[in-house]
Amino acid sequence: MLSAILLSGLLYWLLSKRQQTDKTDFIDQLSKTKSSIEESLVKEFGKQTELMDSQLHLIEQQKTTLQATPNAEPDHSLALKVASEINLIERNINLMDSKTKGLKQLQASVGKLKDNLSANGYEMPELLGKQFHQGMKVIVTSSIPDENLEKDSEDNFKSPYSAG
Repeated sequence: MLSAILLSGLLYWLLSKRQQTDKTDFIDQLSKTKSSIEESLVKEFGKQTELMDSQLHLIEQQKTTLQATPNAEPDHSLALKVASEINLIERNINLMDSKTKGLKQLQASVGKLKDNLSANGYEMPELLGKQFHQGMKVIVTSSIPDENLEKDSEDNFKSPYSAG
């Protein structure tokens, strides 16, 4: 009888130890997978920033062409697309772990893109994670109702680019 109790106690201890090891291995695997996915995203966003940089060069060429023909109206569609992509990348960067490999270089690339837009006369104010109020100089193209805010509040919508 005593040996059966000792044997079942030993089996319980071995199985719980095995389960603990499996759980730790699973958590480690999840962490590695998350890091790998974030690093892949950083690489893809890096490729996007290179593409946007070439588009910004097109904007500069367009600006030079417009200076030659002063009566022509400038086309802002390319700059708006670049700015939209910059916002998307910044939102995704904000959701990533700050220790992700290559994230600092990506942030620097986004900064250069914003500087290049600024040099071409386009302003991109920092709005990520900021509370919306009526005095902001923004054009809201879409909004997402936030059920967590008070009803009939002036900011019961949040930007799809907000951090929260």
